[in-house]
Formats: sequence, structure tokens, C-alpha cells
Amino acid sequence: MPRDITRNEVSGNGHGVVLQTNNIGTVNLTTHATPTGNNAPPQREAITDAQKASGGGLLLVLLVIAGLLYSCDTSTGNVRDVAFPDEEGSQPAGVGDSTVAALVADKLRQCAAEVVLSPANCPQSGSVAAAHNVRWELVGDPADGMHVVWHKDKFFARGTAVMTLTYDSAIGPGAETKPFHFQTELHWQGSASRVDDIYRPRVTPSTGTISKRRFQLPERDVVDAVRAGFTSCVGSASAPMPAGCPRTASTPSITGATWRLNSDPVTNWRIEEDSTFGIVRLTANYSASLRLRRSTSASAPLYTQDGPYVATLVRTGDSARLLDIRHK
Repeated sequence: MPRDITRNEVSGNGHGVVLQTNNIGTVNLTTHATPTGNNAPPQREAITDAQKASGGGLLLVLLVIAGLLYSCDTSTGNVRDVAFPDEEGSQPAGVGDSTVAALVADKLRQCAAEVVLSPANCPQSGSVAAAHNVRWELVGDPADGMHVVWHKDKFFARGTAVMTLTYDSAIGPGAETKPFHFQTELHWQGSASRVDDIYRPRVTPSTGTISKRRFQLPERDVVDAVRAGFTSCVGSASAPMPAGCPRTASTPSITGATWRLNSDPVTNWRIEEDSTFGIVRLTANYSASLRLRRSTSASAPLYTQDGPYVATLVRTGDSARLLDIRHK
């Protein structure tokens, strides 16, 4: 039978830069007033209908290409269709499940150090295209709840992990929280043993198959962490709020702005614990007003962003760590 492995928390950080070779053209359309009198410049040749059609067609092609790039889902990544077996045979003497779990966790830390969206031989994958300055971070404890079995001269291990992803793109900074199932195999070779590949199983285990043991957080710590997160989000001098903060498609894009919370965002809240991934989610409501910095005394805000949200947190040591706040 599979065994649950419980270990201390591990984390990893990615460092580096990805060079992007794709360039998307930009068409700027500007209207100028025509001077009159002696200072008037020579009149340009009139644009023909054919030229207008050609320019419009080029703009349409550019917009279609950009749309395809940003709608492209690159989240498939390293997925394999490998069934997780039952235990069979006797594992090598002196090798415990915790030894295998430590090797798997070490491989996940290596994966978190990668600076590409979908690294080879790793389970994580981002869902945005044309990103640069990619950073992964492993949070929580992937060894907690891990299942390890010995089957026909190989170790098999499976579990769950959470990574955060931050990046820059043509539309600005972004951030994602990526919980995922993982699976791997290991041929035992003594001290030379290493995990070469960790992938996501195409068919994930049923809910409750993987269960973390040490991820719960006191409610007061969760509430305080979310409230502090909102304070940081509304401290931004631009809109939308920074990556990892609540955003909506209708939020205007401006600088020289000021945000203000219209009420405490953590009052009528609900907390849910996800034992499969070892994360805690808080759901509540918020309302934040946006004003231009030069008109902070205006009676009516330029824009009000409000509605329900979900905040995702993990346990780091004995503290609550806020990963992101998403507008629902």
C-alpha cells in the first residue's frame, strides 16, 4: 500500500532572464491640426482608398496575430499517461520512503529555479504566451502527503505541489498561483540515484487520495494576512492594481492614481481548507475607489472596482503567507 510521507517545508526560487525573439508590430494613429498661412508645410499627397484598405488590412492582421499569441494556452506542459501502480516486491534494504521523497523534493526545487514557462523534465507550466523575466517559486511542502511505492525494481512517487509564477509581458507584469499533481519514477542506484523527470499525470488521483497534514492556519492569521495584502494593493499609484492583486477587465489603465478601500475587505468572510494541495482560501467582498492623484478631493471617484474575491494562502513555517487575491 502507498505510504504518506511527512517532511519539513521546502521552497525554491528561480533566477534569470529569458530572451524573447518575437516582436509584435505596433501601429500608431495620430491626428494633427493643419497649420495655415505662410507657415503651412507643403500638403502631403492624398491617401487613396486602396492605401487606406491596405493599411486597414495590415492593422487587422497585426491584431489577429497578437490575439493568437495572447490567447495561446501553453499550460499543457510535461503531461504523461502513466498509471500509478500498486506496491510489488521488496524495496532495497536501508532505503526509506523519506529518502525517495527527499530526492523528489530536490528535483522540484531544481524545477523552480528554471526561468522558462514550461521547463523540460518538470511538472509546472504557465498559461501565458510571450513572457519574459519568468520566475517560479516552490511554496508549501511537496513531501507532505507524498505516496511512494516500490514496483518491479523501481520506485514510483506521486504528490501535489504549489508554485507561484511571476513574469513580464507586453501587457504588463503578471502573476499566477499553480497547484498541480505530480508523478515520477526512480531507478535506485544507491548514492548516485537521481530523479530525471517529474511530470503531471494525465489522469489525476481522486480528491482525498493525496492529503496534506500540516497546512492549517489560525483564522486570525489568515484574516490579518489578507487585510495586509489589500493594504499593499491599494498603495499602488497606478491602475490596474499590481500583479497578485484583484483585477477586472473593465479597470482603466492609468498612472498618477490613488486607490482607497471603501470598507474593510475582511468582514463577511469564509475560509476553506484544501488538504489536497495544502492551501487555504478566504472568500469575501471588497470595494476600492480609483481617483486621479490630482483630484483626490473629487466627490465622485473615476472608477469603483468591487465584488467578491478569493485569496489564496499557504503555511510558511508557523506563519500565513498570502499568494494572491483574485477578483471572482
